[in-house]
Amino acid sequence: MGAGDPALFSDVYDEIVGLLLPDDVTATASSSTVTSTTYANLPNNLSAAITNPRADLDLQVDAVVSAWMASNGTVELTATIALSGGVTVAAGSAILANGELMLEVGTTATDHQKTIPFTIPAGAAAVTVTVQARRNSASGTQIFNVPVLRLRPVRWLAP
Repeated sequence: MGAGDPALFSDVYDEIVGLLLPDDVTATASSSTVTSTTYANLPNNLSAAITNPRADLDLQVDAVVSAWMASNGTVELTATIALSGGVTVAAGSAILANGELMLEVGTTATDHQKTIPFTIPAGAAAVTVTVQARRNSASGTQIFNVPVLRLRPVRWLAP
């Protein structure tokens, strides 16, 4: 087999194509009024699923959540993600640090965006990412406007 052998090129091509990352997955939902004082799915459910197509490599994914958030000036509105399926992580769990929460107290709608990384193990089932929110007191109105969830594959990792 020489350097110009088509079979050699085919093997290299197959290996390179096999290392390409999956496409981004994007979901949107209509605006929601948050009424729960514990983490719960948004009333207008915002979720997306992503699969690791490789059985031999872990897949690092960034969940990018963005929305315009507003509260009543005294009540905290926080939002984060929950994972289910091939990886399970509850919203508000110790695995998700406080720095991975979106937080709003102000009355003026403010644009928020947060990137939260997670890893799908090699050979795991599809992972569903769901945006969840809560308010720390049941008073006033807290809104989560024009939310977007983008699941962005970042890189392959050796298991």
